[in-house]
Amino acid sequence: MGRAVPHRRLLPLALCLTACTPAAIAPLALAHNARGAELLTEGDLERAEANFRLALEYAPGIAEARLNLGLVALGRGRLVEAEQELRRALALRADFGEAWGNLGVVLEAMGRLEEAEQAYEEALRIHPGLAFARRDLGRLLLHAGRFGEARAQLLRLLETDPGDRSGHAMLAWCELVLGRPDAARQRLVFAFDGADAPPLAHLVRASVELAEGDLAAALEDLDAAEADPALRREVALRRAAVEVVLGDADAAWTRLGPLLEEDPFDAAAHLLAARAAEQLGRLDEASAHAREALALVPGLAEAERILAAQ
Repeated sequence: MGRAVPHRRLLPLALCLTACTPAAIAPLALAHNARGAELLTEGDLERAEANFRLALEYAPGIAEARLNLGLVALGRGRLVEAEQELRRALALRADFGEAWGNLGVVLEAMGRLEEAEQAYEEALRIHPGLAFARRDLGRLLLHAGRFGEARAQLLRLLETDPGDRSGHAMLAWCELVLGRPDAARQRLVFAFDGADAPPLAHLVRASVELAEGDLAAALEDLDAAEADPALRREVALRRAAVEVVLGDADAAWTRLGPLLEEDPFDAAAHLLAARAAEQLGRLDEASAHAREALALVPGLAEAERILAAQ
């Protein structure tokens, strides 16, 4: 009886020595990281974080777990913490394209757009096929008004991922702004290939329909485009354009006031305001807005017409 107790006490130690040899550490770290990734996709941030931290306890040098902790922090809206974790991942592995791409996402969310652009570019230098980084770089360039550069990135994206409807919608927007409406229409075919087309695709189609005079269809697409809050201003401008065409100058004037307060250097808003003011008989204000539009974009024929009519 006296010899049985020590054997029982040694049994757990013997099991630990068998299961926790250095050769077994890496597989356990990878297993916890993989399990955490599953939980992360399910939205279970707490358990995902626990698994990523276990992975780091087994293997402190596993960069993937650091990246994933950055994604957990990003999911919680903790941008500073997310940046720290992603930079730790890059300190472990400088050529980690996914970490650079996600760092770009975080930096963009923080408003550090130049740094975000550099991070996306570094991700693509390491891994040119990284679709999310290419898409986000294209979107960032598009929002910055660098439509030619955005178009170049989006064309590359769609060569590697031709089913990316968001990419087709962004490219359609670039084509429209660059004065290629036929190319924009061709891209819209792919953007609408399936249910729930991206809101931007609806905005582009509404713009085409407005130019063609199909106001009812344009309004329907503008309703769908409003699903993306980032498109609020562009949708409002097109609603004002519809109101001007329909002769509802009071509604257009009321809608355009806040838009011009928000951005007094928007030539399209000034031109619409000039047309609305002209319809309302407020000729001095029509002339003032027409002059502002021409100062921002010289050669606008409609603005020149309004001034010539006064």
